Amino acid sequence: MDKTDLEDLRHAVVQAWNTADVAEDALSADAILEALTKRVASLIRHDIDRLFAALYLIDVSEDRFDKANILSTGEAGAGALARAILDREIEKMESRKKYRREQSVDAPFRVEPDTDNAEDGDG
Repeated sequence: MDKTDLEDLRHAVVQAWNTADVAEDALSADAILEALTKRVASLIRHDIDRLFAALYLIDVSEDRFDKANILSTGEAGAGALARAILDREIEKMESRKKYRREQSVDAPFRVEPDTDNAEDGDG
């Protein structure tokens, strides 16, 4: 993962998960994972409903959630779930990049403004 990808991942995680403790100067996947693990552990302890809603919104698979087994494994479960979240965020980033690349290769369909109506005063 290059520096730009790490910066994008950090931004996505900070925005979605309120993990502002990922320092920009210590940018690494491990630092992002550590901050996310702390946040997930906090949500498990204090607001598990919010955690479930967030997992649903970012579409973490039920299989990945079950494998994390957060309710019985504590901190290890938080780490496994944070890894699943990070993997999902990476998948989303890759999908966006692929879509952008495909859009730039194919001429995108674009509807131009109807200049005839604007000139007639009908617009």
